[in-house]
Amino acid sequence: MRGYKAALAGKQLYIAALIGIGFLWMGAAYLALAYRLLALGLPGVTVNLLVCGAYYVCQAAGIGVVALLFHKRAAFAGGRVLPLLTTLFALGFMATALYISALWLVIVSGALLNLSIGVLSCCYLTRLSTDIPQQRRGLVFGGSYAFGSLGTWLISLPTGGLRDAGSFFAIAALALLSLLLLRRLEPPAITADVDHQRMGFEKKFILLAAAVLFLLSMENVLGFSFPLRGAHDSVYIEFTRVFYGVGLVIAGFVSDKNRRWGAICCLAALAFPFAALALGGNAGGETAMWILAYLFLGFW
Repeated sequence: MRGYKAALAGKQLYIAALIGIGFLWMGAAYLALAYRLLALGLPGVTVNLLVCGAYYVCQAAGIGVVALLFHKRAAFAGGRVLPLLTTLFALGFMATALYISALWLVIVSGALLNLSIGVLSCCYLTRLSTDIPQQRRGLVFGGSYAFGSLGTWLISLPTGGLRDAGSFFAIAALALLSLLLLRRLEPPAITADVDHQRMGFEKKFILLAAAVLFLLSMENVLGFSFPLRGAHDSVYIEFTRVFYGVGLVIAGFVSDKNRRWGAICCLAALAFPFAALALGGNAGGETAMWILAYLFLGFW
């Protein structure tokens, strides 16, 4: 019994490390790309549209593709090959975005990078739902993502931010570490197909859940996205993400204890964007606004 519990705890720790390091380097790459677009002289409004709009669509596309793969080819989608190759491609796209001076190529590389981030996110989060017991998923996810948010700030300390192209090497080192972890990834458990009637119910439920998440995500993106123009000079964005980690850990703990209260906290957190929009013209508390945004976003 003790051996089984130890093996289960080890597996949970492994999945948490895989997700945490994955989100750490992907989050850092995402911020470095935003800084790169600003450094090339792109207007802050345009960068907002790309980083908080078009690139999110690319991530969603990557998630959708892998979700279909899990439905059709679960062994391939849940194995090592897909995340390994996607990580290598993502590193190539990130290097292109950070070191090439042609703006159009940076934008395209950024889109492909975010497509890769979507693919990897779906791979990792699917394994979270299949390999981690329901009673621990909130804390494992929250703790892993919090590690990524805190780590983004820590790796930015030597250069005072991720706006230096040299940050690529730190991000690449973390990505390579995730590749080492992926070598231990076991094939997913394949379950038997359920009957057609239940499949029909599941499809309806999935469509409903997707519609709700889409509407919540739209409200979330519109309310939590603050103008980047000038913010990169007045706000230490990497530091504010530490509070994202705090919100994630608290939300994970609450959700594991009581899923109903977790859902209530999630919905309550979505009230913050309306306050943010109402105070959008107040530049005096800009850093405080970013901190509160990330703290509440952790619950969402």
